[in-house]
Amino acid sequence: MATNLSTSDVNHLRRLLGYVRCEIWQSPKEMVNKMNELSQKIGPISDGGVKRLVESYQEAANVPTYVRAAVKALEKAIKEAEGEIVDGENVSAQRLSALIAKESAA
Repeated sequence: MATNLSTSDVNHLRRLLGYVRCEIWQSPKEMVNKMNELSQKIGPISDGGVKRLVESYQEAANVPTYVRAAVKALEKAIKEAEGEIVDGENVSAQRLSALIAKESAA
């Protein structure tokens, strides 16, 4: 697929992806796996915590599959247009350097 996206278009789409990721959060399966992992480390969860987790799970389960698929497709299209999508605040300096070197070599 040929895309003629300007740098500003790609930046807008990246921000949109960030917003949508925050809204839809993880898939229900990912959420269950993460909660199982965390519960082993933090111990028992209060009743209020369980209630909030169940509500979050239900919200994640209500996100249509086609929306999650569209987010993945948009991520792929942006990656092809401008390279890997990176959250600069959460990337170590070594990983960032490796990504820059990879992009420079391409």
